[in-house]
Amino acid sequence: AQGRAHYYSMIGIIDKELQRLWTELEDRNLYDDTLIIVTSDHGELLGDHGLWMKGPFHYEQLVKVPLIMKLPKGHECSKIDTNQTVSLTDVTPTCLSIAGKAELPDEMDGIDLTCSSKDQKRTVFVETIQDWHALNCTTAISGNMKMTWYANEDFGELIDLEDDPFEVKNKWDDEGARAVKMKLLSDILNMKVKATWSVKKRISYA
Repeated sequence: AQGRAHYYSMIGIIDKELQRLWTELEDRNLYDDTLIIVTSDHGELLGDHGLWMKGPFHYEQLVKVPLIMKLPKGHECSKIDTNQTVSLTDVTPTCLSIAGKAELPDEMDGIDLTCSSKDQKRTVFVETIQDWHALNCTTAISGNMKMTWYANEDFGELIDLEDDPFEVKNKWDDEGARAVKMKLLSDILNMKVKATWSVKKRISYA
């Protein structure tokens, strides 16, 4: 309980400091013309699932972080689908677009959220690469389905977040979930292949 209290107190401090920033921008007549983004690199487990801190455990408490955006005056917030699953990799292309950069590099991860389609079906990814637990894992999230693949292991996790928001029912070995599992495994493979070729392309230009 004390650990949670300290954590929530720190969040309260951040909220207070953000309010000071908003006020300062308004006092300087900069608020309307300023792009403001509030987010976080990760959450905290705070004892949920019997775990503390962070690590290679891609529960929602860790990976579902806030992404709050206030666009500059003249940009249409209505174009952003606030119900879609997004990634922190979307922040850079969105900022570049708002800044007026017409074309983004093909190898850039993420999408411009100001022009994303409300009908777009996409998979977003979370990765942990060789942490202190010696685990290398990738999570793919598409709609309400979430799958975590562990490198060099024969186990994994497949969760239906709509049916199981507390993430306690692993469907990894369920025959009825095989098609979804294969689809998300394919998405992970395609993402890693794209990342490998992107690195090779940058090296070849060096």
